[in-house]
This record gives sequence, structure tokens and C-alpha cells, in this order.
Amino acid sequence: MGFSTADSLFAPKAKALPGWDAFTQGSPRRVDHSPWSALLAKHVRLDSAGIARVNYGGFSGADKVDLTRYIDSLGKTDLQALDKPEQFALWINLYNAAVVNTVLAAYPVASVQDIDTSPGLFSSGPWKAKAVTVSGKALSLDDIEHGIIRPHWQDARVHYVLNCGAVGCPNLRAKAYDARRINVQLEAQARIYVNHPRGVTFDPSGGLVVSKIYAWFCDDFGGTDGAVIRHLQRYAAPELANRLMPITGIADARYDWALNTV
Repeated sequence: MGFSTADSLFAPKAKALPGWDAFTQGSPRRVDHSPWSALLAKHVRLDSAGIARVNYGGFSGADKVDLTRYIDSLGKTDLQALDKPEQFALWINLYNAAVVNTVLAAYPVASVQDIDTSPGLFSSGPWKAKAVTVSGKALSLDDIEHGIIRPHWQDARVHYVLNCGAVGCPNLRAKAYDARRINVQLEAQARIYVNHPRGVTFDPSGGLVVSKIYAWFCDDFGGTDGAVIRHLQRYAAPELANRLMPITGIADARYDWALNTV
């Protein structure tokens, strides 16, 4: 896949971390995500361009305590007692909450990439730094995304619900994800992003320009230009779908790492 080769080489691969695959089929247990929903409702707003912005500067001391308590509560949840959809929603909400918590600890910053807490001489951003403790094990944001969510669920739509704190990322939803509606929510987030210029646009000559998400995680979307385009067509509104119909290749991929702050 020509447009994505260089980017995909440096993107983290999905590789399952051991010990995170047990679940209880049909379990009635539910996780309370209402504290996270309350914080999202208070601090996330859509701007005039349809981009979800977070009012990081508006988090009070009490809000920060509530966020930390919520993250800690997820970390102490008996994951094996949950069914797989409940686990899915938990991991997505935990990732998003941990990103916000990470940004708050460093705010103000121009970009999440400026939060250079990852170990290693050539690492950048906070992705590899241990950010949460779950079932007594310290995990990084990369551990959650690439070691747990991607390999265990193998659903390309996860890329539409994990928010990394950048403008180029799919919107941070202003309400927690709910296991009972997770498929509907995944579909909705996919449509929003595909039909926004951050996801899909065209260059002056009519060439297809897509988010670098489709380059970094090309394999998750099928591994070829054609597979990515077919994925985009599935979620495109009629006008965009018609414009995509004759296109057989992707001209470029772009991404805006500016912080998604108000």
C-alpha cells in the first residue's frame, strides 16, 4: 500500500499482552461509567467545524479528583467477571479517561506529543509511559490500545472511539461508551469521522487524502488502498460515496497533532 508504507512501518503493531483474555460469557455485571459521563458532559464541546474540544483549563480540583477516582475504580474492577462487551466499553473509556488525565497533568501544552514521558531515547509523547494500574498491573496507553483492545477485539472501528488528545483524532464523545449500545456507538463514530475532512478530503487535483490513521493502521482496515476505500464507502454519506466510487488509490495521508483544547 504505497501511501502508507513509511507511516505503517513505525506504527505500533497489534500484539496481545498475556493475561487479558478471560471473560464471563453472559455476565449481568455492569460497570458504572456515570462519573466519566458527567465530566465529559461538563468539559467537551463541539466547535463550529464539528471538532470535539476539551476545556482542559476548566477542570477544577474536584473534577481532577473525580477523574482519578474513576480511573482507579476501573483499575480495581474484576475484569474476568465481566462479559466481553462490558470489557470492551471499559477499556475504551479507560483509555480516553487516561489520555485526558495525562494531558491535565502537563497542561498547558500545544500538543499531546509534547508530553514526552515515554521511556527510551527515541520515544516521544506519553504513549509508552505507565499511565494506569489495572488488576495490579501497570499499563501504558500503548499497552491498552495495541496490546489489549486491538488484538482481542480485532475491530477497525476501535480507531474511531479511542481519542488521543489531538485535533486529527476522531472526536472524544461527550458521553461514556455503554456496552449495551457499543455497536451502535462504534457505527456512529465511524460515520462522523469518515464524513469529516479530518478523515477524508481531496487535494486540488481531486486526489484522495485520508487521515494518517488509515496509514498507521492500514492492516486493520484491510491492508490495501482498495480495502481502505471500500471501508470509507461503507460509512460515507451519499455525496462522498459517489465521489469515492471511481477512485482506486490514495494520494496522501495527513494528521493534525495540535491539542484538542478549546
